[in-house]
Amino acid sequence: MDEVSTDYSDRATELLWLNESEAYLDLVEKPQSSTLFFGIFHLDKLYDQSSEELLSIKNKLLNLISVWNNYYPWGNYACIEVKVVENPDEQSYLFGFLNVEGHQEEEFLVVCLLRKLSKTLGPSVFIKVCSSEGEILIMECHDILPKEYEYPRGNNRLWIHEGNFKIIPLELAPSRGLRREEALSFLMSSYFKLTEVPEISKRLAERTNMENFPQSQLENLIWLPLEIKDETCFKLIYDKPQMISLVLKNILENGLDLDMANIKESGNCRSLTTLISLPQGKILSSFLVDSGVDFASSDLPFINGNIVSASLQELIRNGDVKDQPSPIYTTDQPTLLSELKKETSLNADCNIREIDFAALQQSGNSQSTDEDAVSRMQRLFTNIRMDLAGGKEDENVAEEVDSEADSNSIADREATNYFTKENVDIDEDDFFEFFLTEALKVKKEDLESYRQENKPESDAGSADGQEDEMFEELEQFLSRSNGEDDNNAIKQLSEAFKLNSSTGGHLESFLESLDET
Repeated sequence: MDEVSTDYSDRATELLWLNESEAYLDLVEKPQSSTLFFGIFHLDKLYDQSSEELLSIKNKLLNLISVWNNYYPWGNYACIEVKVVENPDEQSYLFGFLNVEGHQEEEFLVVCLLRKLSKTLGPSVFIKVCSSEGEILIMECHDILPKEYEYPRGNNRLWIHEGNFKIIPLELAPSRGLRREEALSFLMSSYFKLTEVPEISKRLAERTNMENFPQSQLENLIWLPLEIKDETCFKLIYDKPQMISLVLKNILENGLDLDMANIKESGNCRSLTTLISLPQGKILSSFLVDSGVDFASSDLPFINGNIVSASLQELIRNGDVKDQPSPIYTTDQPTLLSELKKETSLNADCNIREIDFAALQQSGNSQSTDEDAVSRMQRLFTNIRMDLAGGKEDENVAEEVDSEADSNSIADREATNYFTKENVDIDEDDFFEFFLTEALKVKKEDLESYRQENKPESDAGSADGQEDEMFEELEQFLSRSNGEDDNNAIKQLSEAFKLNSSTGGHLESFLESLDET
């Protein structure tokens, strides 16, 4: 819960603008959790930007997002924050941020809202979106991105303008990304030269599904029925339904010590139905599976009510929740659905389905295929090879590698998100072979020959011993070209597998041994 109320506005400029070249060391302290950032700039060559104009834009934005901020079940509880940034040495602008750790679907919800706002603001307003991971909109297009806009040349070029995704063309600084002053100066004086890249616009239109907004965003939500015995817990969640996000996040991060066998239904319960997202539903579904609960049980609302109450009580004891229940009980509490229908932005017959735990669990399992895992790993290893190649080629080749090396962010985004969401487990021997052949391009026949030459007399041994042997083999392969680039490559791998603490520990130990040699 440590980043629920974090305010990044004092570091807005350094977080919003990316380095224009890999020649610059990235010393900006990034949030521990994946965080979305956006900046809204009013740039008019003929008229000075007034504080009144910025406040007007801010009010329009707050009106647009208020329903979502008040009723959407944000995965990390904190909603979209918006601040005015005023520094003496730069143009004033609006800065917004949202913690999206584990809930990347929320990035596209925010982008949809910003596009909708942009359509109402005219040609002098420009919106920049990025995250603590980098240029997320360009990263979403990495497999279809025109080569001329690959990293780092695409940095700080992509903007939302008049509701569309537009790029500052390469006629400005063609060999690198843009500096803040360059981008803002271009937008103020030459915005009519902004271009739309069809491949990028098409991909981002598919990802955001703007044409079906907000219905498309509601498809990611489900109703969770609860029967709650504890009066305080009932009132807290009834008063502020978004508190369910804190409850489920606590279960995901800290687990829950609850004796499910002793949960007995009681007639002294109160019923409520609260809104959660599909990823949040999967958290609860996985907990039920681990606890041996039958999805067909008619007691599910009561069981879930006990789980929610136990998690909320733990948060209250730990001081993470300090809210007090309202003494006033009102019926017909507003919801996201009812409020959107009031705004007439939603069809009257639009509804949200109730949670289906069995379907959620099945959909999660069906997506964890070997093909998906291999595809994601191949992307990761492609980026690792770039690190291994760094510094070993001549300057021309190295420059070309740099242009393709948005490695750390894409690898982390692809691999970490996938393994976290799908809980894919890969056999260590298979992974070791895959890493050597795909990342380091060791020939399979050479690997087999090496194994035969170094085959132990007995296959017996502990799992830890086998892992140690595996990393010793890897160290021998890398010792031919041991150096900082090799360490960078393995560090990427370690980052991608932070989910598995034992694997991460082995990798860190291995890195330490490389540093010592």
